[in-house]
Amino acid sequence: MSLPLVEETRYLPEPEAYGAALEKRQHTAIESSSKGGSVSHIRINPERNGYLVSGDSFLSFTVQGTLVGKGLPLNADVPSSGGAAAIPQAANDDFLRFSPVGAASCIQTIELLNNGSTVSIIDNYQRLASLIMISDTDVSALNSKHLCERSSYTNTRGDLLLGARVVDFGPCTSQDATAPGTKCVTPLITCTLPLLGLLSSMSPIPLGQLQHALELRITWASTPAGLIDTVFYTSKQAGGSTIATATDLISSCDLNFTNVYYESCIYRVEDSAEKEIAALNNYGSEPIKWSVEDYRLAPINYEKEYFNSDSSSIVQVPAMRFNSLKNILLGGYQSNDFGAGTSGLLPYIPFDSVALRLGGIRYPNDELRSLAEVALSTAAVFSNVSSSVPSVLFRESFSEMNERIGAVATTPASNSATDQEAISKRLTCGISFEAFPSVEAVNGINSEGMNLELLTSTLKQTVDATQRCRVFVAGCYDAVCVIDQGVLSMTY
Repeated sequence: MSLPLVEETRYLPEPEAYGAALEKRQHTAIESSSKGGSVSHIRINPERNGYLVSGDSFLSFTVQGTLVGKGLPLNADVPSSGGAAAIPQAANDDFLRFSPVGAASCIQTIELLNNGSTVSIIDNYQRLASLIMISDTDVSALNSKHLCERSSYTNTRGDLLLGARVVDFGPCTSQDATAPGTKCVTPLITCTLPLLGLLSSMSPIPLGQLQHALELRITWASTPAGLIDTVFYTSKQAGGSTIATATDLISSCDLNFTNVYYESCIYRVEDSAEKEIAALNNYGSEPIKWSVEDYRLAPINYEKEYFNSDSSSIVQVPAMRFNSLKNILLGGYQSNDFGAGTSGLLPYIPFDSVALRLGGIRYPNDELRSLAEVALSTAAVFSNVSSSVPSVLFRESFSEMNERIGAVATTPASNSATDQEAISKRLTCGISFEAFPSVEAVNGINSEGMNLELLTSTLKQTVDATQRCRVFVAGCYDAVCVIDQGVLSMTY
């Protein structure tokens, strides 16, 4: 009897992946150097079969400051003279620091253009970065992103966050030998940071479908009177040198930016792969679309008289009408320099209660009146498993509702360690409009035709406010990018 024939098993090879190559490009700014307040222009040209992954791309630059004031770093020991004690070279090293916000403190505005039209713009960029960083940062688990941003924190007196010492980047130069500590030029500080908004999206931008180059415009932060301490600031600490007791430690700060370039990550595919991608996405027959997250900030000014009595207010927040408004972050900033003790980019909450009203509906249902309520609300904006918000920055030791900013004349000089910690507190408030869990590409509330209102109240304290407070309201929304006839635009 013959055995049955068994068909031989055959293994067919899997189709090979389409060929692609990952390329890194440096798009250098047209200007060789730029001053604070000026603009750097960077062009990103169309690339055949190229896709820009902006989420893996970075902005890099070098900043140097020329400072005039008192208590600045020394480059040599100061001998005793006229009965005054000698001052060692390292006496002032701890005072001058880089902003806790890191490299983002150097950027005022980020604007992306195509074919001469604005695609996306984020003004007050450094304040948006500070709101996000304070809301979702854990000093016990810093990652490479924070290190790239030069946000290298030190733990001092618990979890009090301070910016990196400027002398740790290199020696300061050009000091005035006749008046020690009154002038210095900082070392060259090279920073690399990812950008927020459209330029942080992991959705590739098909450069091959553009007819015109993308233009990136960066407006650098300026440091006029009243905003001197946004990039470099002085951290007055107990037991420091007596040379650093003046009220205004930095009287002028000139910034210079060099080596500015955008390091892009571009995937280049073969012609066969590009043909398949074009067929799947109907290139040429209909516009190309994808969704991204973008941000918009609106400033609201509150005069100091508002905080010096039992008050409540309802203020309409401008320019917050989108198809998909996802969440809101808000924080207040002092209107003038502290002079010493803290950075001008640390937000705080000057109110006793906070809530939003959108289209006549209040979010949340009850006002946020305590740190615990603010922490839970803010954590929901980022993640329901975020441990950084409630565990690090949203504690009574470093945060406080209805924060009061001391007078400039009395803040830095002869303060105890407790006083210095108080003026370095920081706090933000986040309110989410998203459904949970979010599973849609475009999710949030359609706020077109609706008014967004900020509801606040404050109680008079024993210490009166001495400065006007400027509250920034940052809205995060889903936007749709469209490439039609070779031109990139954004709808929201």
